[in-house]
Amino acid sequence: MGPPGGARNEICPPAVAEMISSGDIEAFSSARLMRGLASSVLGQVLTFTQAILLVPLFLRAWNTDEYGRWLAVLAAVAPLALLDLGGQAFIGNSLAHAFAQGDEEEFRRKASSGLSLFVFLVLAAFPILLIASFCFPFGNLSPQWRAIIVLVGTAQLLSVPGGVLVSCFRATGQLARGNMVGNVSRVIGVVLFALALLVKVSPLIYAAVFLFTGVITTSAVIFEARRKIPALRGIVLSWSKAKEGRSLLRGSLVYWVVSLSQILNLQGLLLVLSGFLGDTAVAFFSTHRAAVGIISYPTSLLQPAVWSELSFLVARKQTARIEKVVVLSVRAVVLLAGVLALALWVAVPVVFSLWTRHRFALQSSLLAVLVLQAVMMSGWSTSAWPLLAANQHSRLAAWSLANALLTIASTTVALSLGWGVLGAAVATTVADVLCGLAVFPRLAARFVHIPSSRIYGAMGRAIAALLPVVIACLVCIHFVPFGWARLVLCSLIAPILLVPTLWMGFGRGGVAQIFTGLRAATGGSAK
Repeated sequence: MGPPGGARNEICPPAVAEMISSGDIEAFSSARLMRGLASSVLGQVLTFTQAILLVPLFLRAWNTDEYGRWLAVLAAVAPLALLDLGGQAFIGNSLAHAFAQGDEEEFRRKASSGLSLFVFLVLAAFPILLIASFCFPFGNLSPQWRAIIVLVGTAQLLSVPGGVLVSCFRATGQLARGNMVGNVSRVIGVVLFALALLVKVSPLIYAAVFLFTGVITTSAVIFEARRKIPALRGIVLSWSKAKEGRSLLRGSLVYWVVSLSQILNLQGLLLVLSGFLGDTAVAFFSTHRAAVGIISYPTSLLQPAVWSELSFLVARKQTARIEKVVVLSVRAVVLLAGVLALALWVAVPVVFSLWTRHRFALQSSLLAVLVLQAVMMSGWSTSAWPLLAANQHSRLAAWSLANALLTIASTTVALSLGWGVLGAAVATTVADVLCGLAVFPRLAARFVHIPSSRIYGAMGRAIAALLPVVIACLVCIHFVPFGWARLVLCSLIAPILLVPTLWMGFGRGGVAQIFTGLRAATGGSAK
């Protein structure tokens, strides 16, 4: 069965074919891909640094209840990001088309319309945020925590129009530059957050710092976008432009459903935990999830660069190359996720108590469930990239929403039955298996016209390639006493096993392609 909206022998859907003709699309560029990856890697390193560094500082400055409540506040305001109505991705595609055609006036018109629309949406949402924060009966929240909701919510609102400007970098082939603007802002944010927690500021002052970093980030994006994208210098913000911007939202609802699903999965779960078990349980679960979060970084750093290249291949209807890119991406992401999972399994028992300032004890069973869930997700989520790149993600959105709703429902049932945090984690994993692992690879395989066994096989090959590293870890765990000595020994052995692991995961040809791309990105020979 062919993909919806296209003939059996076509991968390019009508929406993409109409928006971008093959003559406007650049060829696949390994150098551009690697430059995008390099900036994404740096961004992920900074994100990881922030996630790991700030947890002990939070627990040093505040008690566990305050930290858990802060996390619950972040989860509560996260839905404000849905004000983009899924339009940022769709507007980014429209801007890319105007840029590819060399139509600066059309680019400026669409940018003005999109920015005007989201600026007015944010202005309309702000008084609603104020009224809801101070008038809605949020349990026993004090005036201080209500003010915190306003500050954090305002920072979230700023990111909505800022997202359109960020998409302008991608639309003009400057993904790496856009990433670096974000990276610099992250560095400033990490420094300010760390300093604030070191002097033990109150949650209210920290929320003010949080908003200040949001202002800095938005200002940096505006400045750099106007400096490097000449078409943005003449944009006009007005009510009439905002009304024009509504036309850019056609077809964006599916993107909005995907965003809603992600927020329900990530933040809705925390709110359910807070309601049943209290803020301390939120902090306990979040520390475990933050530790495991590093496993998702390969997906985050590869997706932006690979997605843009897949868009070019889809528009050119290069089916064979799409298949190769997808299979290679699945192998790479699962392999990297597996390596990080093994590293976590060795390192976390050693450092967890110290990292949380002895406030929480590691629950190995919870860690195991979260690690398994993260590795599985790295595979099935990566398989969906060609559908996303081709705007053929309506079924992905439906299954993502089903996953999120099943996660919330099953977690609520598990907590009602008294199964605790571990039961909630198992419930989310079951939802991922039923609505993710069993579905996404099949949808992707149908779209690319290959057997689903090709994608599942890529996942299996990546896991099998980890065998040397698994054996090394088991030897270390068996013969080396628990503690730092085991961690150091595993750190020394793992790099030695890198070459056989890559060879088993990608084969000789795949490894050669990786190093060819690296040489091309750094200016070396790319033969």
